[in-house]
Amino acid sequence: MLLQAQGTKLTMVAADGYRLSRVIATVDNDLPEIDMIVPLRAIKELRQLTSVTSAPVALYVTSASEDNKRIIFHVTNGEGKFQGITGIDLVTKAIAGPYPNYHPLIPTSWTTKAEINVADLISALRPLRALVRAGMVPSVTLSIQEGSVVFSGYVQSSYCSVEENSDQGKAKVDAVTQGEQQAVILNSNYLWDALQSMKDVERVAIEVTTSSRPVVLKPQGDDDCLHLIMPMGPTS
Repeated sequence: MLLQAQGTKLTMVAADGYRLSRVIATVDNDLPEIDMIVPLRAIKELRQLTSVTSAPVALYVTSASEDNKRIIFHVTNGEGKFQGITGIDLVTKAIAGPYPNYHPLIPTSWTTKAEINVADLISALRPLRALVRAGMVPSVTLSIQEGSVVFSGYVQSSYCSVEENSDQGKAKVDAVTQGEQQAVILNSNYLWDALQSMKDVERVAIEVTTSSRPVVLKPQGDDDCLHLIMPMGPTS
């Protein structure tokens, strides 16, 4: 995960070959300039530690050489299984080397946009995700129409046509839509993960450019938190 700090802005970016997430947080005080890559394993362990406490996490960076920097996450006021522990330090070595330039991947415009209630989206996607998970590819088609978003998916048990050998499902959610009507095919697991990370917000914006460009998901009116998902291909 890329970790950058400048002024009062803390930027975190994580990506694989099919999706990217970026969060920009604003803090009260100026931060020292930081630009480093944190190992994924350390992030997973930090997530486990912070899941049992609501206390702030302190971040320290050693002044070692560029190739030997260490990051210290200090977690205080343990709760649950860590109750009674006043402080835990998670120490990890930064990964050497520059992080790939992700900025060109983020679309700067859209041709289709939908604003939807997050809880409604999750409720609509849950049964479809269970359906397509049994197939060869866990994909769903997201179709943005006038005033609604339609999810459809099927589980295909062989390489014959969908009509001959498949179970199908469909769900429709009311939405505020703008632009062209458009449909893209997405990995249902990636879409689910993105929505779960935003389940505490009321509404989410989904922005589509073309079926070959990343789909953007972000809290409505908030550009500091966004998720990109590469489509699995154009709809037939």
